[in-house]
Amino acid sequence: MQESGSRRPSPAVGEVRTIPPAPTDCRQAVTAVLCGEVIHSPFSLYSNGWIYGRTSPGEKMEILSHHKWVAFEVDEVEGPYDWRSVVVRGGLYVLEPDEDAWSEALELIRAVVPGALGASDPTPFRTVLFRIAIQESTGREATSAPPG
Repeated sequence: MQESGSRRPSPAVGEVRTIPPAPTDCRQAVTAVLCGEVIHSPFSLYSNGWIYGRTSPGEKMEILSHHKWVAFEVDEVEGPYDWRSVVVRGGLYVLEPDEDAWSEALELIRAVVPGALGASDPTPFRTVLFRIAIQESTGREATSAPPG
């Protein structure tokens, strides 16, 4: 959550700290929690201000076609007093195969799951690609490390 070279005062042991709503802090947190050095989740990942993902068609997608404003929570838990949580809100956009964004999403997803949407796809029922525009973000964190 910290930019390299900068230090924030540490909260007291077990204290919950709100991550400032500055876009860079929460976007860094989303990147760190979702991606870190490499992307950890085959179903959602962050790139250039967007959260990309894949899901299966169904009732939820029908609902989202009429109500695009969503919240997406990302949690990183190392222990009961060591965790980070970020909630982003924004518009969800279902991507179509003829869009550049669909190709970008598939490329990102295939970096994690090489067979995605192909013959060796481990979850072939997840055929819908989407992205969420991060328009608001909030976050909290706690640590058991002593201040300082």
